[in-house]
Amino acid sequence: MNRLHPASPATAGPGPPPGRQTAHRRDRRLLGRSIGTAAITLALVAGACSSSNDSTSSTAATSSTISGSVATSQGTTTTSDPTITTQDDGPAYTPNIDLGRCPFDAPADTSPRCGTVTLPEDRAAPTGGQVVLAVAMFPPRSGKETQTPLVYLEGEPGGEILEAIPFAYSSVIEPLKGDRRVIVFDERGTGYSGPSLACPETDELTYDLLDELLEIEELTRRRLDALAPCQARWAAAGIDLSQYNSAASAADVDDIRRALGYPTWDLYGVSYGTRLALTVMRDYPDGVRSGVLDSTYPPEIGRSEE
Repeated sequence: MNRLHPASPATAGPGPPPGRQTAHRRDRRLLGRSIGTAAITLALVAGACSSSNDSTSSTAATSSTISGSVATSQGTTTTSDPTITTQDDGPAYTPNIDLGRCPFDAPADTSPRCGTVTLPEDRAAPTGGQVVLAVAMFPPRSGKETQTPLVYLEGEPGGEILEAIPFAYSSVIEPLKGDRRVIVFDERGTGYSGPSLACPETDELTYDLLDELLEIEELTRRRLDALAPCQARWAAAGIDLSQYNSAASAADVDDIRRALGYPTWDLYGVSYGTRLALTVMRDYPDGVRSGVLDSTYPPEIGRSEE
């Protein structure tokens, strides 16, 4: 599993790795923002993931313990291997953050710290496949962290918030800072996190259909056809699509909090991020101090009902 430049100390890097041209990707994001949404949503459909994944937690949220991890005002964590053990004495795993260079161009006058958190793809089988989540932490505007940290939950689903940082920081992240640290991350399957559920074929289809007005049935058929080769590649790579849902992502949010050593934090969800926030609050209430839901996307509403 590739990681994001696991060097230490963590600094803002020189920009995206080779092959990731920020300007091009920015233009693609602005022209076809629905691409990520279509790929992630259709991937779940094609993988026979039912909506019940969002209504039941994929992991126990009760009585877990953590030791040896403390967040400091510089955003670092100790490396004393905080082990999480569930109440039912099931398999343990250790959510740590591996600090490294940021995969994006840091905005002027900012000093984010970045890293990756490696977690089980399926928490019922923690020794199996893994997901590597890309995380960025922005320090308080005042330089003094006196408020509870806040994690920003991106929408769509499938939004690539870290890739958007160079041109969205001032409008999305900066206003949230104040005297608090703001944490952002790419959810499993998206952006700089791995494994990636990016599907170039659906990207191409989106461009091909820009000038067409199709009925929803035909559009869905065309997208599913475009998604088929991507699904085949994911299957060949051993990716379990049933583990890419709101319940699993909510568990990721809580494990990132534990890896950073925060006893609680605040949630700020936008669009689909509100659904994820609601799932976190339901499944892991002890780790949440408060939540802000911006343009609520309730769990009982499907995309076809919007």
